[in-house]
Amino acid sequence: MDRFTHRANLSIALVIFLSASTTFAGVATFRGIGFFAGGHSSNANGISADGLVVIGDATPPAGMLPTFRWTEPDGLASLGPLDVNEMFPVNAFGVSADGSVVVGRATDTTFQNFKPYRWDSVNGTTILPGSSFSRATAVSADGQVVVGYGSPPSGREAFRWTQATGLQWLGLLPGDYIESEALAISANGEVIVGFSNGDGSGGIPLEAFRWTPATGMIGLGHFPNSQPVTRATATSADGSVIVGNAAVSTRVEAFRWTSATGLVALGELPGGSNQTEPRAVSGDGNVIVGQTLGPSGLESFIWTEDFQMRSLEDLLSTDHGIDLTGWLLTDATGISADGRTIVGFGTNPSGQTEGWIATLPELDICSCDGDVNGDGLRNGNDVQAFVDCLHSAAADCNCAELDDIPGLDANDIPPFVAALLTGVACL
Repeated sequence: MDRFTHRANLSIALVIFLSASTTFAGVATFRGIGFFAGGHSSNANGISADGLVVIGDATPPAGMLPTFRWTEPDGLASLGPLDVNEMFPVNAFGVSADGSVVVGRATDTTFQNFKPYRWDSVNGTTILPGSSFSRATAVSADGQVVVGYGSPPSGREAFRWTQATGLQWLGLLPGDYIESEALAISANGEVIVGFSNGDGSGGIPLEAFRWTPATGMIGLGHFPNSQPVTRATATSADGSVIVGNAAVSTRVEAFRWTSATGLVALGELPGGSNQTEPRAVSGDGNVIVGQTLGPSGLESFIWTEDFQMRSLEDLLSTDHGIDLTGWLLTDATGISADGRTIVGFGTNPSGQTEGWIATLPELDICSCDGDVNGDGLRNGNDVQAFVDCLHSAAADCNCAELDDIPGLDANDIPPFVAALLTGVACL
């Protein structure tokens, strides 16, 4: 039998076994995080790496801070009482891996003066050094390294703070850059990402950076034939994967960067517009969430290499059967280290702004297309496993989903056959 006859027969056999498309297996959940007593709005701005503590801000009860920690057992808990004679936290932007440390922006009663703060359950709120209009944006896993930006004499600049070193200004990218902002940090506090911008119209040029104590601030570059705009917004736990948004031709798209690939554009939702901003990335850098301008307006997105960019609402409702009637999930702001718990905010069925939390089944990221049975080889032994995946939803079917269309169906047969006929073992 020649190669082409074998290919045709294999494809025909697979079509005969086809019944219906499948989706990700497992149970997903979704819920709003609610409000303080008497309140009417809440925003979830981030989540701890362990997925157990949500941080954000909400309409507060009288005499309490608007910043909160949310847990499943306790619901919303304010970071403490409000003292109008002191600067007080007004926004929570970053959280340690176990949720015990929160950082963000503090202000006074004039709301004209802003400084970074660090909060923990033992010491309460500590206002960090910084000039007006400063803020802390992220914190290391152990809660000891805080990053953000402020306004030293030279203008807005990224900073790194520890108890031992105090505030350390990180400088600017070389060239026509006059400001910088640090927006995210690796788990160990050694890699910081953000952007540096120039003094042209709209702050152009604007370039994403990666900073370490050894290298200082290094620019990630720009896309060719595009405006010089890149902006890093989040990083993986080890700092090897950086995500952000950039000018790509005439559009603003999300990107994913590694030292091996450089900048890689991630596209957009079908029918979407040119406005996408990643907010957070999983610990291994393989799941990205954020906000995009979709066909119906602003909405949350989720991206993985397997199914590319998808509407989070669509994933939850279509693939997992969650009833989101009346909800608009306008922004996904945080994700746990394992990529399974996502938080954000949107409009609830009553028309109020409310934070939400969603959990997904384990995402089985395929490392070898076509190796459906997981034995490290792509051969005839994978055929029955592929057929089984076509007939029923299974947690280990990711390596059977090979085309660019979400869901396993007949469109995956030709690329599966092609993968088998390569005869190449998995690495």
